[in-house]
Amino acid sequence: MRNMPRFAILPIAMLVLAACQAGDSGGSIDSLEDLAGQTVCVGESTTYLFWIEGTLNLPEEAGEIADVPEGMEATTLPTDIDCAEAWRGGRTEDFQGWLTALPTAQGAIDEGYPVKLIGEPVFYEPLAVALDASVEDNDSLVEAIDAIVAEMHSDGTLSELSDKWYGEDLTRQEGVEPEASSDVPSCDGGGQDGHFAAVCDAGELVVSTDPAYPPQSFLNETTGEYEGFDIDVATVIANRLGVEVVFTDPTFDAVVAGSWGGRWDVSVGSVTVTEERKSVLDFTRPYYFTPAQMAVFDPDAEPAPSSAESGSP
Repeated sequence: MRNMPRFAILPIAMLVLAACQAGDSGGSIDSLEDLAGQTVCVGESTTYLFWIEGTLNLPEEAGEIADVPEGMEATTLPTDIDCAEAWRGGRTEDFQGWLTALPTAQGAIDEGYPVKLIGEPVFYEPLAVALDASVEDNDSLVEAIDAIVAEMHSDGTLSELSDKWYGEDLTRQEGVEPEASSDVPSCDGGGQDGHFAAVCDAGELVVSTDPAYPPQSFLNETTGEYEGFDIDVATVIANRLGVEVVFTDPTFDAVVAGSWGGRWDVSVGSVTVTEERKSVLDFTRPYYFTPAQMAVFDPDAEPAPSSAESGSP
């Protein structure tokens, strides 16, 4: 790992299933280099896929990116969680690794998947509120939400929400003090224009999120309500704008493709800022940060129950 900025952040993990290690690699996988020539499962259109393909292009402030082991290949499923479910369903020969965010990885570990984290992060990524760049007069809403995110950093709201959902503060860059916004606009203040005015007139902010990623975002099947870190962040943003929040859950592909056609106003769904996405999306400043990290088989872990055994849908 080359020199990289240190963050108080949310790791991303590559998970390696026990059954695949001995059969395909001839031995245990103990390092990133041991995954050379192996297949890794990732969610579609994710930065994890871009990293393996060698096309990941993060903003300069994200720091250096580790080299991809020679011959590593990616296989994709609709979401990161589908990779773990494939393993739990017995598809243990399709891929040897799984690259995902730490909350997703930790959730799998907590449920008894036979994995453990190893090594240093392979890259760091900033995650921000995203808006459709094709929307005419979009700057007003981008600026308003960016000011609110700045205020949430400076007043500790983001830190509190991070601690609530992750048990630690994943929202701050080490050595970087948050900048307070002196002017945080709202619908109550008047003088809105463009997309901001349209949201105020509608009285609601329509937010896309991905409920497949607890604790970032998930559907509480008991209450029928969305919950999670991203959900709380989006709710605070809407409250400070002075409107109601309404959630929708399009595919991640649809979000990062841009040209949303007015189906939702913003995405608060842990969208990573990349140079390519900037061509179709407008981003606020990041509201939290993630590093990518490796994990391998833990022989001491208890096997996870199947979906049928656990009663999961």
